[in-house]
Amino acid sequence: MLNHNKMPEYLDEVCKEFGVDKEVPLSMSKKRVSSEPRQVFFLVCEKKDIPISYIQRFLEEQTGSSPLHSTIIYGRNKAKILCEEDPYIASFVEGI
Repeated sequence: MLNHNKMPEYLDEVCKEFGVDKEVPLSMSKKRVSSEPRQVFFLVCEKKDIPISYIQRFLEEQTGSSPLHSTIIYGRNKAKILCEEDPYIASFVEGI
């Protein structure tokens, strides 16, 4: 099954969990309020076997710009650290 069609749902779930509007993680701001939900979204996509190129295309459609491949990898790695530090976020990622 192709999970990339569910990216809008995954983004909505992450935003709901963090209590932010969709525009916040999509802003690509480096502020923690924006970066953490975005990084968790990247990690959720990885867990759902969504290729980075699909994430880039989705973000391009949403915002008009696409993050670098390395930015998405960096974000996923930061989210993995966040999950190690916060079991609540880890269980959220696993449960999505």
